[in-house]
Order: sequence, then structure tokens, then C-alpha cells
Amino acid sequence: MNRKKAMLIYNGNAGQKNVDKTLGAAVPILSQAIDELIVKPTRKKSDAFEFCREIGEDIGQLFILGGDGTVHECINGISQLHTKPDIGILPGGTCNDFSRALRIPQNIEKAAEALVNGSPVPVDVLKANDHYCLNFWGIGLITEASSHINQTEKALLGRISYFTSALRTISNLEPFSFLLSIDGEEFTDEAVMVVVLNGP
Repeated sequence: MNRKKAMLIYNGNAGQKNVDKTLGAAVPILSQAIDELIVKPTRKKSDAFEFCREIGEDIGQLFILGGDGTVHECINGISQLHTKPDIGILPGGTCNDFSRALRIPQNIEKAAEALVNGSPVPVDVLKANDHYCLNFWGIGLITEASSHINQTEKALLGRISYFTSALRTISNLEPFSFLLSIDGEEFTDEAVMVVVLNGP
């Protein structure tokens, strides 16, 4: 691991009490392992994307403290860089699906220790048109349910809010036809959801 310079991007819109506690658990561990740690809070949507687009070749690691949405923005931001930093995910979202798939500890302090003491592991990056993702790409129920989540319910119920939104959404969803091409083979069918996953 290049220990000279790293950047930590975190969601600055999260509840201040939780952000302070989370940063307080992660930053001391990361800063002991890195010579120079740049900490960047996001203030609005696309900040993480813009921060990542401007990362210079001197940044060896990018630590992302946030959920799957923040990770998604960062991956798209670094996708066009000539020299890409190693990425470490510190789970700070509602579901943290991708960090769970990588078996990153969900406790921030333990996650930070795992990232500074571990070795980089290559993972596939999914590409859909001009966008990139690490976790999954999907159409149908999965996107409809995500876009109809009640934010108050999400704050109260956390991960369960995705399931309750899916239950509300599925009753109004019509199947659609699709043509899927995989490794030269084509499949035509109907579905309410198509998902390409990059995890278990």
C-alpha cells in the first residue's frame, strides 16, 4: 500500500452526531497509516463524483465513508482517470451491500483497521452505457422500489424500508419484455426485474 497520500470522502449531509462519531473512529486509524490524509465532505449530490474526477496521480488510496450511493458516485468519478487509486470502503450507509459482499467489517473502527492492514483485492467493475458500478445494475422492480422509498421510513426502519417499498411497488408493476445477450448467446423473456450482480 502506498502510504504517502490518501483522500477520505464522506457524506457531509448525514446527521452531524453520527458523522462526528464515525469520523472519530476512522480518521485516527487512517492517519496513523498514511503520511497525508485529505478529508473531503460532500455537501450535495455529485460532490463525490467531482472530487474523484480531480484526484491527482499522487493520491495512492481513496477511502469512501458512505453507503452504496456514495461508492457509486466515486467509482464513476475515478473511471476516467489514467492512474486510479486503490479504494477502501468504510460502511456508512443504510444497507452497505457492496462492503458486505467484500466482507468488510461493518464496525467503522474494525473496517478502518482492516483497510490499512490489508492488501488490495481486484474486483470487477460493471459498465452500463457510460456509467460504472460495483454493486449491481438493474431495471424493473429494483429501481422502482429504490426510487419510491419513503425517507422517513428509511430513517426509522433502515434496510427494511427497501423491502416495504418493494412490496408496495410490486402490486403496480407490469412485466416487460427483454433481450439479454451474454457471451454471444441471446435470451428473450418477460420479467418484472433484471439484475446483474457483482457479489454473492
